[in-house]
Amino acid sequence: MDSFAQYRLNDYSFIGEYERRMGTEYFRKYRDDVYIHLAKMNPGDRFSVEILVKKENLDLFIKLVCLFILEGNPDYEFTDDYKNVKRNA
Repeated sequence: MDSFAQYRLNDYSFIGEYERRMGTEYFRKYRDDVYIHLAKMNPGDRFSVEILVKKENLDLFIKLVCLFILEGNPDYEFTDDYKNVKRNA
């Protein structure tokens, strides 16, 4: 796959959809795990979404990273193809 941009956050309806699909508790645990991983990144760190995230979790993972950024963490960003996440200085 050339790009993961199709998984980016377009609206917040995904939250309810995934809570129904996964169960609220498991959804929140997965969200918290993603947020913790991001929060532990140091400025200048980056990682490959393609390597770190299971294929079946790409949609949710990318949407959650978008949400994390929108919730007041503008020093994080995706590459244009959404295949890497980096934390800027």
